[in-house]
Amino acid sequence: MDKNNLESYLRSRYPQWVPAGRLRISRIGESEEDTAGLINYLFRVTGEDRSLIVKQGREDILASAGRSDVECRLPTTRNWLEYLSLRLRGAIAPDYVPKVYAADRENNVFLMEDVSYLKLCRRELAQGHSYPQLGRQCARFIAAVNFYTSEFYLETDTFRRLACFFTNTEMRRVMEQWVFLRRSPFDDGPKAAPLRRILEETPEIMAETYHLLHKFMSTPESLVHADIHTSNIFLDRERMKVIDMEYTFAGPCCYDVSYLLASLVSQYAAAQMRTFGAPDGGEGYRRYLLAAIGELLDGFLEEFSALWEKDAKEMYKRCPAYREKLLSGFLPDIAGYAAMPILCICLTGMSTVTEFAAISGEDKREQAVRLYFLMGCRLLLERERMHTTEDVLRLLAETAVEGAKR
Repeated sequence: MDKNNLESYLRSRYPQWVPAGRLRISRIGESEEDTAGLINYLFRVTGEDRSLIVKQGREDILASAGRSDVECRLPTTRNWLEYLSLRLRGAIAPDYVPKVYAADRENNVFLMEDVSYLKLCRRELAQGHSYPQLGRQCARFIAAVNFYTSEFYLETDTFRRLACFFTNTEMRRVMEQWVFLRRSPFDDGPKAAPLRRILEETPEIMAETYHLLHKFMSTPESLVHADIHTSNIFLDRERMKVIDMEYTFAGPCCYDVSYLLASLVSQYAAAQMRTFGAPDGGEGYRRYLLAAIGELLDGFLEEFSALWEKDAKEMYKRCPAYREKLLSGFLPDIAGYAAMPILCICLTGMSTVTEFAAISGEDKREQAVRLYFLMGCRLLLERERMHTTEDVLRLLAETAVEGAKR
């Protein structure tokens, strides 16, 4: 699919969804503001009355990876699974999911709502903008999808069929190999060698990594987004939409909130090296980011608990002590799972990550990366001490102070 044949394709296959008037077609990823890392063909089709997104799965991601010595191919069938995942999540949490219009399974294409009327969360946070509802909205979305696709709510046979349908083996492998084991087709950053040595030569880090990998692989509790970070969230002061659901598979209930935590910690670490032009040197904004993290964690636990009390199967409702036991185990796992993408991304280089690229001066950028890395190590190694949200926030704040002294 390309910009030259897309209009004729849409008019012949899906005329009911074609915007009115003369169409303007742009390829997302061609302009700098659209960010890197795209592994699909994405087009924005705009007319007089509205615009839509056309997404086609691509198999070869070498162009994105930028390496010639590692072959990495992904199944184009993930496009169909993403379409179904969007429909499923849209039924559970319609306020937080773009509308999907149609899918062409043969050509690995689907059409969905263009959410560019909202702003990209990563860019907004990197520019120092506050969104008071961010943490709570994300918590509601993640908790609702996790709960209503779990065996705590679904009949056991239904849950098993759902988990089998979204096995998504190749996309799971991306998480297991890239995020947990840090074996990706992306080159390490130019100054990543000392960090990689720490990760590979520290027995405690390797032991926790393998423990969490095994737990991740053997805990199919609910459908997870698996790639929810601030570049996959669009928002304004009232609304929020989550995109890019092609990784969907059954995993731990707390995995999505941990992955998003890693992305918010990235903003918090980068913010330590910036003033945002504020009289207080950016301290107020750093407090906001920490509060958003707290609202995400507390909100997720509260929302999941409330949904359990309201809609859990009767066998689970009769045992509130089990709910409390389950929830008490979430925070240590959230901390540990969050460390995995943190440590992985620190190796691949942070110069193109929006919040780090916004830091003035190479020395400060490197200091921010080291701080982010230290936060990841501490979340991993001290995760069993994380019993409350305050424990997590205290660890991050203390690490920020410690990093500033180095």
